[in-house]
Amino acid sequence: MVITTITVDEPTPGLKAIFSFILPDQKSGKARSDYQHEYAGISSSIGLIATPIVNFSGVVGNTSLALGTDVSFDTASGNLSKYNAGLSYFTGDLIASLTVNKGDTVSASYYHTISPRATQRASAAIQHEFLPRSLFTISGEVDARTIDKNAKIGLALALKP
Repeated sequence: MVITTITVDEPTPGLKAIFSFILPDQKSGKARSDYQHEYAGISSSIGLIATPIVNFSGVVGNTSLALGTDVSFDTASGNLSKYNAGLSYFTGDLIASLTVNKGDTVSASYYHTISPRATQRASAAIQHEFLPRSLFTISGEVDARTIDKNAKIGLALALKP
């Protein structure tokens, strides 16, 4: 078995093209392209067979907001086999995110640093299933040496119909 990868680096600024395959496996071929920019990244790939799976993922954002997706299309069945999207907001002391996976799971999370100093930590999480397959989570973390000055709090919500 011989694994072969051919990479064409930056035919245009930010773009990379990759062709990979394993010899003698004729169904292992894949073509992939990646594009990176300061505020965006895109990756796509396609199997080099008669009915390939086509993959696309991308993200755009800046220093405080990001939006991304990951989609796969199965040409044999004509269906989307993967479709996920996410949105994140972040500042120096908090991160909030919302994700949708396959259209049937929605997750939300919030993480806030109350104090940026942390060395020795103790943490705990409480998770409650309030509907079948739907979860609410509260988590916390403190520096064991300075409990009164340093704490982190997190919230998460996962919904499945």
